[in-house]
Amino acid sequence: MGLIGDKMRIEITIGRWAEEYMAGTDNVPTVGSYTMELPNNATIKDAIVAAGIPYTAVGFATIAGTAVRKDSSLKDGDIVALYPPIVGG
Repeated sequence: MGLIGDKMRIEITIGRWAEEYMAGTDNVPTVGSYTMELPNNATIKDAIVAAGIPYTAVGFATIAGTAVRKDSSLKDGDIVALYPPIVGG
């Protein structure tokens, strides 16, 4: 991936569940996997906000397939996935 100045790049995957939040967002595609550029000190929460998704709409996130807290720090080259809250009965 490679650092660019004081920024890093991550790969982020966002499912169709987030389309309603991302409609009309200019800086990111609606859903799918793509590269996102963030400041070097970014967290999962920063990635959520940068994607145009309300923080509370994300139930959990993973980095390289491992569940992490939303305040987890990111590093250049991380592979992130965002998921909605899981509910059941």
